[in-house]
Amino acid sequence: MFDPNLITAANYLRVIATVIMRGLVLAKNDQTFFQTETRGSYTRTGAKDVIGLTLYEYQQLVRYLHLARTDKRPSSDSVEHDKCYYLRPIIKLLQRAFSRWFVPGKNNGVDEAGVPSRSKFLRCFNKDKPHKYYIELLMGCDSVSRFCWYFFVNESAQKVILNSNRRREERRGRRARRKFIKVNHYQPEFNGAERELQDKIGVTTAQMVHFARKLRETAEDDVSVEDGGIIYRVFVDRRWDSLAGIVEARRKHAVSYTATVMSTHRFHVIESSKKKNTSGLKDFVKKSKLRTKRGKYRAATTTVGSNDEEVTLVELLWNDSSLVGCVSADLGSEQHMVDRRMGRWKVPIACPKMMHVRDKHFRAVDQHDQIRLSKWGFQFLCKKKAWLKLFFALIEVLLVNIYIVALQGNRGLAQDDFRWALVLQLVAKAKELEEEDEIAERTRSSRRRADSTPSTDHSHSRFCGGLQHHHHDTIHEYVSAEQAEINQAIVDRNPGHRKSKKLTWRDRDRGRKNGKVRNPMYTSLSNCLVCKFVHNKVQQTARYCRECSWQSRWPKVIRAKGYQLRLHPRLCSRQCFEYFHTYRIPDLDNPPSTRRKRQRRPRNARSRREATESTTPSSRVRGRTTRRRLDVDARTPEV
Repeated sequence: MFDPNLITAANYLRVIATVIMRGLVLAKNDQTFFQTETRGSYTRTGAKDVIGLTLYEYQQLVRYLHLARTDKRPSSDSVEHDKCYYLRPIIKLLQRAFSRWFVPGKNNGVDEAGVPSRSKFLRCFNKDKPHKYYIELLMGCDSVSRFCWYFFVNESAQKVILNSNRRREERRGRRARRKFIKVNHYQPEFNGAERELQDKIGVTTAQMVHFARKLRETAEDDVSVEDGGIIYRVFVDRRWDSLAGIVEARRKHAVSYTATVMSTHRFHVIESSKKKNTSGLKDFVKKSKLRTKRGKYRAATTTVGSNDEEVTLVELLWNDSSLVGCVSADLGSEQHMVDRRMGRWKVPIACPKMMHVRDKHFRAVDQHDQIRLSKWGFQFLCKKKAWLKLFFALIEVLLVNIYIVALQGNRGLAQDDFRWALVLQLVAKAKELEEEDEIAERTRSSRRRADSTPSTDHSHSRFCGGLQHHHHDTIHEYVSAEQAEINQAIVDRNPGHRKSKKLTWRDRDRGRKNGKVRNPMYTSLSNCLVCKFVHNKVQQTARYCRECSWQSRWPKVIRAKGYQLRLHPRLCSRQCFEYFHTYRIPDLDNPPSTRRKRQRRPRNARSRREATESTTPSSRVRGRTTRRRLDVDARTPEV
């Protein structure tokens, strides 16, 4: 049975710490990962001892990890349909956080990153990728720091819905009789203008304009686009070689795209060896590895639009052991020299400035793929829920961004050390949250106490402070040497309740390797007061409340710092601790010594007889009195 009390923020922090630790520890399965195992002289500590979660608790928390309500998800034929509905809260949270944490520079890169998955949920296929089946993330990163300032999950441009045509079976053709059909689908992040571009031109143009708009919103500049504002550059590959997208991004948001273009592209104006030479050039660019041919390039300029909406595009075709085409709305084709290896020597060859700048700033997104240590561990998380695998992939994007920020202050920081430190910090944060919840629960329980009018009398002062001002501590037999000296000084200053003396060092304590010594304040176990006076049972414990005393007069505050432990109430559990500060205990609050004493019975027989006749006798006295009266009546003669 699943325990609902497991669903807390602290436990889910431990789940994230478990996922990070799984990428750092070599374990063949979850069971081996959670348990501590010894291999010769090497001992590997399991995740249970480091994080504080058992294997069962971890599996249940991952199983019931939900970010959105499933009953409110829009249907597939709805306009508000979202394929990433289950992950939309975490996606929006990270998008807002990244834009607040970092301001992108002038040069940026946009590319795709894949999460390995064979599930049908948002699955893409590319035979050239290391993982042919994957879920695609489109990311925009700064070219200098490699920080991802914006991303979204590619949901594709089509969705499958149920064919609502009632007479579809009567139609001719196999496609017309299909039960499910494909219709257009828009990214939830797109606005109206970008959706219109998707319908008219294509989804690539809409994505380019969308990234240009987000870059302009995230960047901080006071110069408007109409006044010739700051031009930001975005470097992409041949996937985003839409000239319409380059023109729209430059015209609307003053963002210049630089993309590689295939030589066979229909918009390319430069001729290659594969095309028919119609321009009359004798030495046009062709693919060749010869020294005389390598480094040759041709450039052309194209103007799109008119008047104020004029955009100038520079295209070029360059031979660098293979034909490379490129187009830009900002960079030119000035000659620049680069070194290339030819056999045993490095030879400088001619290179256009556009290609040199692009090679320098494009590989920003690849940094995220290279420093994701836990990407192989996504397979063990959940084999059925693909969105859960994508959730932990988003957490990985967050971790990489945090690591990039941490590198700014510490250039020599290793990623393994960073992730181990992050695991320990998450565990410490989880413990801190649990302590805060415990204090809040104490406050709530103190308000719900049975006696709604606490007494201000000193004899009942344990109700005045409430649970939030009381502490449930344990007397430890062994403490550190520094703490032992402090405790011994307290014992020497307060010799009122027992003889002050130092505890002798025992032979069995000499073999302790943790450096701890015996506590001078340590006392033997005592009975729990709640168990003794309420439940009528004996429960020995070393736990106590250090702000209370069980004597007849209750002081408001006792801060003997552990010395007068004989005066503190021993309480064995949290339930007894709350009961002790919530309810009044008659035998404890009103001990027999403070109760009204009964009147002493008279000693002579006459006084006893009068007291017996005037008061209600007990069963024993009533029996003796009845027998005496019968005997007297038997001796009296009849008249």
